[in-house]
Amino acid sequence: RKAASSDVEADQFESNARWMVTLWGPDENASLHEYSYRLWAGLIETFYATRWDKFLTAVEEEWLLFDQASFDKEIVSWEAEWTARRGEDLAVAPNGEGLVVAQEVYGLLARNRAAL
Repeated sequence: RKAASSDVEADQFESNARWMVTLWGPDENASLHEYSYRLWAGLIETFYATRWDKFLTAVEEEWLLFDQASFDKEIVSWEAEWTARRGEDLAVAPNGEGLVVAQEVYGLLARNRAAL
């Protein structure tokens, strides 16, 4: 956004970036979905964590009746909405200590290994 010469151009830059790092374009049937999985600034918190939460909630609520194909059709509209956002504060610097977080996740998984 900072490299843009106008607000319109900044919005276009952001739109292109959001599509490129997530869905690869506005085609709901795109065969490259997840092809470009990236850890771009703010994606974990604003995109992937929210999407995982929606997925896990759907699985928990529908358990034996969960339909992955139906979920995929529903989530694609949320993903498209995410790519349409503009001017959101996305992280431009690391947040937290990566090694400490990795150790915490490892400890959590080790303690809950039987549940996995």
